[in-house]
Amino acid sequence: MHIAMCSDSNYAMPMGVAMISICENNQNSEIVFHLVITDEGEDNEARDKKLQPLREIGERYGQQVVFYSISQEQLAAFKCTGVGYISTTAFARVFLPEILSTDISRVLYMDCDIAVDGSLLPLWQTVMPNDCPLGAVIDANSQLCEYRLKIPQGISYYNSGILLMNLDVWRREAITQKMVDCAVAYQYPLLDQDVINVVLQGRILPLPVTYNFQILFYFGGPDTWHVDNVITKEIHATLEKPVLIHYLTPNKPWSNEFCPHREVWEKYCDMSPWHGLPKRPVSTLLQRSRVYQPLVEAWWSDQALVKEYLPVFVNLINAAVRLKNKHFFVHIATLPMKWMTWILRKTYAWKTRK
Repeated sequence: MHIAMCSDSNYAMPMGVAMISICENNQNSEIVFHLVITDEGEDNEARDKKLQPLREIGERYGQQVVFYSISQEQLAAFKCTGVGYISTTAFARVFLPEILSTDISRVLYMDCDIAVDGSLLPLWQTVMPNDCPLGAVIDANSQLCEYRLKIPQGISYYNSGILLMNLDVWRREAITQKMVDCAVAYQYPLLDQDVINVVLQGRILPLPVTYNFQILFYFGGPDTWHVDNVITKEIHATLEKPVLIHYLTPNKPWSNEFCPHREVWEKYCDMSPWHGLPKRPVSTLLQRSRVYQPLVEAWWSDQALVKEYLPVFVNLINAAVRLKNKHFFVHIATLPMKWMTWILRKTYAWKTRK
């Protein structure tokens, strides 16, 4: 089972915890971890010190760990400015067909902000058509992004955090170069994810939601998910015990106490060299399934808290007004719009009850 991750050495801790979660739940599988590190310009000694725990994790579980480098100059060629917490490092995954040996025909790419809580073997053994370049899970904002990118009706938009890549097809069709050209030409806000969906539209094999359960699925209900009814049923069936949890928002389990399924990530962190991290309260089942309703109602009943956070929202609005590139702001603002609408609706309901 060839598993690839891409990051700089400063993200070694989440990468290591993800590796442990994979190894713990796939102990009967032979795994090769292909770790692409993107900060080759850093002092080699400091870099190696950060990466040493990853080597030790491989040795502990008897799995192979191979390191690769990709230059920041190569990634900087994209010159893209996307959503704030997404950097051009995200494009490293599209270079995997060129970085990995030609003897490897399939690789499972994973973001580092994940926790695996079950076997990945069924995913790895997924049958893919010979001409299919990619398998992926639908994105939580699929219909919204389809509209934003003008993707034809009937073609879904997929999340790029977990990718089952058919490397033979990528190499044969020079897909990496097509994605580089597309990224530079169109400057999409969600960087690699938008590019992958545009270049490969209609050719992506849909994978089960349980193998990329995005934590946005825990917020609200079907009226806040931009997915179809079939996917909604699959989300409900997977809600309590997904195989792979993807903490894809800026609020990560190592920094945010209200992150859904934070306890799963902490379980594997406790097995890692970083087990001394400070503990935070674990989200309850109610917070995981309907987290915003009790949270919003509690905030609006606490006047001191409202006064504390009101200036933050005011500053955000002022910054948006001063923003030179108004078109870019409108482009990005459509992503959280559904959450703002939902919060306002809940707030109005709470006030009318009072």
